[in-house]
Formats: sequence, structure tokens, C-alpha cells
Amino acid sequence: MNEGEGPKLAGPRTNGRQSDAANILAAVLVFVLGVVTGFPLATTGVQFLTENLGQVLTVLLVLLLVALVIATLLFIFRKQIWGSLFRRGEIEMERFAQPLADVARYAATQKVDEATDAARSLAELVLARYAWIATRRWLVATMTAFIAAIAALAGSALLFQQNQLLREQTERLSEQNRMIEYQIELGDADRSAAILPEILDIGAELGNEANSIDPMADGSLSTNALSASLQARIVAASNAARPYRYLQSPILQLDDEQISVSALLRRRDLPVAERVASQLRAAGIEPEAITELGAGELIDRPVSPERGQLLTLLFQSRFFDTEWLTSVGADFSYAEVRAPILVLMSLRHANLRFADFSRISLNQVQFGGAVLEQARFVRTELKSVSFAALTNSQAHQTYQAPDSETLWVTRMSGADFRRARIEASSFAGAAGFAINFDGALLHEVDFSGASIAGSTFRGATFGAVDFSGANMASVDFQDAVVFDPGFLETLGSQAEAGSFDPGAYRLEPVPDSQRAELPLQTEHFRMGELADAPAFRIVSFDQP
Repeated sequence: MNEGEGPKLAGPRTNGRQSDAANILAAVLVFVLGVVTGFPLATTGVQFLTENLGQVLTVLLVLLLVALVIATLLFIFRKQIWGSLFRRGEIEMERFAQPLADVARYAATQKVDEATDAARSLAELVLARYAWIATRRWLVATMTAFIAAIAALAGSALLFQQNQLLREQTERLSEQNRMIEYQIELGDADRSAAILPEILDIGAELGNEANSIDPMADGSLSTNALSASLQARIVAASNAARPYRYLQSPILQLDDEQISVSALLRRRDLPVAERVASQLRAAGIEPEAITELGAGELIDRPVSPERGQLLTLLFQSRFFDTEWLTSVGADFSYAEVRAPILVLMSLRHANLRFADFSRISLNQVQFGGAVLEQARFVRTELKSVSFAALTNSQAHQTYQAPDSETLWVTRMSGADFRRARIEASSFAGAAGFAINFDGALLHEVDFSGASIAGSTFRGATFGAVDFSGANMASVDFQDAVVFDPGFLETLGSQAEAGSFDPGAYRLEPVPDSQRAELPLQTEHFRMGELADAPAFRIVSFDQP
């Protein structure tokens, strides 16, 4: 009997391997379910679900249907399946009594073989019963999980859709707020533009009175000779004109070189077009805004074109001095000057805070003693322009003090000379913090005695420059280009004692391949013999 039944002992181990395979299959199914539901959330998230919700639900419903089919097949063919696995197709609880009683009886009579067979039958029943219970639990849990996942996904989809709508609503509210801001700013612009007829009348009066005033030796006219009524109108107009912001097309931000090369943006098939686009982006101009001719954005800070127009009218009528008008209350702060060129103008002592002289030419203009805090001279051509402090004798007669030692300092904190071309000009004795000369070209410029702590000359190009006695504390020369191999030592000896450390920088030769990119190589500006001199770039030791 033992020999005949020996081969039957291998049955349970085979069934155990089959049970392990079933468990692995169940684990794989659960893993697939987790991937189907979790992967979209973890990777593509809300957008994926909102765009592909139908497909996700379809996959889940198909899997639920598959689970139902498996459950049905297991229920219908459970006797055959469990019979093949455990040799037991009937696994009711009542069937446990007989093999259990047999085990006890055979054990009492010490019949080992019969007790072993009875124990095997009992084990088969127990395993079959447990396998069926576990299978039912798995099926119920799987279908419950699918149903819960579908219900949760449906609710989540509604929440996702709600969040998407809220996001769109927030964007529209932001756009609405931006439009309201535009409306307010442009409303201020309309109110300020109402003063334009008065400014035109002032221009006509200036022309009329200019014909009746004797010119001075240099051909200019004095605002002191204007009638008291016209002076009062100019002062009143300058104070009535308020600064505001307006819409500016990006095309107006282009300089001559950018206007020329921007035509290449039409040829996107050429490699040079992408380089041009990159250069424009580096200058803060979006190429798409140029090619699409958009309406533009509000300018970054308020200005007063009307005050700038008053200065232009004075220049065009040959009234080159403004000191008298300033002394009686004229305000030119925030003035936006758009005349192509100003020549021989005297703006000494003028209030020019936040004024904008960008992209024009200034020739022999006097700014001594003026208030130029946060004024802009971006891409401006400055030749023989003076920002130097004024001694008492140099000040206008209406400003001269009894004390002959009085010094009228030009206040320039935050003034912006980015990419300006400055030639034969003076900043001697001027004072200001954090003045911006980044990318500027400076030749024959005098900074002697100036206080320019915290200013930056990043990427600037220096010709002949004098910093004798200047306060250079925390001034940044990173990537500036010079033509004197002893520039740093000369600067260290000229600067105010202890304000500049030449050991913080080093000079690196500029390769010939980069010479063409230097500002002095342009056809509009030359620096004589320096054009062919060896060039060096200033590099901080803190930089690699």
C-alpha cells in the first residue's frame, strides 16, 4: 500500500507550484491596475486625465469585465479546478468531520498508514477550502477595487475639471486685472494728453517772442528775456503735465543696428536668423513681437512726454538755457525727450529725476548741478557733455551763493548709461551710487573726484579715462575691455585711497576673432590709434 501510494505524495508539491503561479498572476494583475491608475497621475497628471479620461475609464471597465469573467469561470468550474489542484471538488465544512474522525480513530488504534492517509485527506480538504476562500476574497477585493477606482476616478475627474476651470478663470481674472491696469494707465495718459494744445500754444508763443529778442553772442536766446506771462505758462505746463505709462511697440525699442538685422528674422531657414533672435532676446526684445507687429506692453515706468516736448520746444526756438525757468519752479523730472539731437542746451540745476534721454544724441549739453537720479541715457550718443560738479562761480547767477566755496554737485544715483557712447565728456565731482555703465563705450572721459561707489562697468569698453581721486568702492569692472596692459595698476593709483583693489582683477587678451564684436569697430565711432591696439578683458579672480 505504501509503495502504491508513494507517487501520490508528489501531488501537493505540484499543486503548490500551481498555487504560487496563481498568486504571481494575481500580483501581476494588481500591479497592472496600479500602473493604469497611478502612472497617468504620477507622470502627466491632471492634463492627461482631463484629455484622456474616456480611454482610462474604458481600460478600467475592460479590466473589471475581465475580473468578472474570471470570477464567473471560477465559480462555474470550481469543482473541476479544485479537483485537479487538490483532488477535492467538494469542500463543504461538513466533509471535514469524516477525515478528522478517521485520523483520531486510526491514531487511537495505532494504524499509522491509515492515519497518514486520513491526515492527507484532511489536509487536502483544508487546502482546498482555504484556496477557495482566498480566491473568493481576491475576486471580491479585485472587483471592489476596480469599482472604487472607477468611482474615485470619476469624482477626481470632476475635481480635475473644476480645477482646470478655476485655473482658466484665474488666468482670465489676471488678464482682466491687467486690462484694468492698462485702462487706468491709459486714462492717465489721456488726461495728460489734454495739455498738448497748451504746449502747442506755448511753442507758437516761443516762436513769436524769439523774433523780438536779441540773440546772444553764440546765437542762442535767453529764457530770462521771455515775457513773464510766457514764463508762467511754461512753468505751469511743466507742473501740470503728470508722468504716466503708455503702450509701446517693441519696434520702437530697436536701435539702428537692430533695425537692420531684424529683417533677417523673416528668413528662419538661415542659421544667422537664430543668432539675430538670440541677440534681440539678450537685449530684452522678443523677436516674435517684432515680426507679429503686436501692440506692445506698457512701458516699465512712468514718463512725461509733455515735459520732454517743452524741452524740445525750447531747443528748437534756440532757448538753450533752462536755469531761469528752473529757478522759478519749472519741473522736468520724468521728462521723456525724443528729439533726435540736443545741442548746446544748458540743463544746469534742473530737476531731471527719472528723465529719459535714451537713444538720442547729446552734444555740448551741460548737466552740472542737476538732479539726475534714476535718469536714463540708454544707447545715447554723448559728446562733450558735462555732468561735472559746479563751483560757485560756474553756477548760474540765480543759484550763486554768498559763500564762494559752495559746490553744486550733480546727483546721479541710479543713472543708467547702458550701451551709451560717451566721448570727451566729464563726470568730475559728480556723486551717485550704483550708476550703470554696462556695455558703454567711454573715451576721453573724466571721472576725477567723482563718487561712484557701487557703480558697474560690466562689459564696458575703455579708451582714455581718468579716475583721479574718484571713490571706486565696490565698483564692478567684470568683462570690461581696455587697451592699456597697465590699466588696473593705473586705476589703483588714481582712485581714492583704499576704494579700489587692482589685485581683485586680472587682464586676459581678447582673441582676434572677437575684435569685431567690440563697440569701437562700428563705423559710427572710432578711437583713433586704439582701434588697432591690443585689447584686454578685465576678469575678476572670483570668476572662472
